[in-house]
Amino acid sequence: FVDLNKLIVNPTFIPLFFLIVSGIFFVWKPNYFKNLNYPIWMILALKVFLLFTITSLIGWPYDVQGYFDHSRLIWRGLVPLKDFNSPYSIGFEYLMAIISLNYKTPLFMGIFILIFEFISYAIIFKSKLLSKGEIFNLAFNPLFLHFSVFDIQDEFIILFFVAWLVHLLIHNNKLYQLTLVSVLLIFFTKILSILFIAPLFYKNHKRGFITLFFIAVIYCLLDYFEFRIFSFEFERENGKSDLNWDIYSSGNIQWILKTLGIVYKPILNIFITISSLLIVNIYLAYNRSKENFNLFEYFVLSMLLNILTLLIFNKMTFPYNYIILIFVYSIANNYPTIKLKIATNRMMALYVLVISINHQLEYLLLQYGLVDSILFYLYVLLQLGIVSSNIFFFCKVFDTINSKTKISY
Repeated sequence: FVDLNKLIVNPTFIPLFFLIVSGIFFVWKPNYFKNLNYPIWMILALKVFLLFTITSLIGWPYDVQGYFDHSRLIWRGLVPLKDFNSPYSIGFEYLMAIISLNYKTPLFMGIFILIFEFISYAIIFKSKLLSKGEIFNLAFNPLFLHFSVFDIQDEFIILFFVAWLVHLLIHNNKLYQLTLVSVLLIFFTKILSILFIAPLFYKNHKRGFITLFFIAVIYCLLDYFEFRIFSFEFERENGKSDLNWDIYSSGNIQWILKTLGIVYKPILNIFITISSLLIVNIYLAYNRSKENFNLFEYFVLSMLLNILTLLIFNKMTFPYNYIILIFVYSIANNYPTIKLKIATNRMMALYVLVISINHQLEYLLLQYGLVDSILFYLYVLLQLGIVSSNIFFFCKVFDTINSKTKISY
């Protein structure tokens, strides 16, 4: 039986409670914020207030504490990817160290991540891709609210670069600007971010060559100076690592197969993910020259397809991986020549709610030893629902790309 006293005082229940309450509200009133006309800076002010309040009550979340640990190592003179391992790029590690301001807690780190989020919204609003109300709706849905103030994540830095790229594409800015932002995205986040900019390579070979050339030069130089550029481990101050190749996270096909007793060697798991991404990108590259695409439409839809492929097939997918998906989908849904409508606003709100609480539910089931209970079997059914929803999402995006690439004779 579950110890009710431990259950009640478990700090996991505080963010989970707010997630469920805010998620149910959005399901009930999916368009509540869309008519608001408040200035966008209020998002930043409200979230900074929430950040102070929540961290005062339950402390700093685990992941941002990990970024902070690395920043302290850097301030002591240690060099990332040389003196300690990280799955992130060296630029990201130094960026985190700078924005921490060498303070005694991750306070400034959390505030700066909120600033990156705010700038992303400001860029999208300036480009007239979303209204003020739609941006408020996005910023305070349970997924974005949770990972900006409860469990602070670096995805908002990726969000900033994606918004910047979208802005440049809307305004047809010059080749060197798109190349520069693409290189900065890889250098200041993680090498996996190449999935977000890969479609730009297919549409313009010159841009692709220049971008890949600069990325290759940077990583070759890092390798020459003996940096461990493809390190997977997230090494803590005590020398232990949080990550290993045996980790599975729920919400994808490989987790479901593992639950059914079908377990592959780590190298095969990687092969499945890379192969699926390769197939999708061959398709995207094949369709690059169709005249019915403009570069912005092609970039947005291709990015959605790549993210969904990763979420379906990768064995380590976490709720915060959906931040970029929902952000880009909101743009695609609102853009007049795309109008990508996957489901009603209420159904999308329900989808966001389920994704937001999924990881916490898995954690609680494991922590309280409920793996053999009926609750765990219901949780497996929930994962089947998530994977099915993502496959449906993928098919709708694929169909949109396919219909736009048909040439009438």
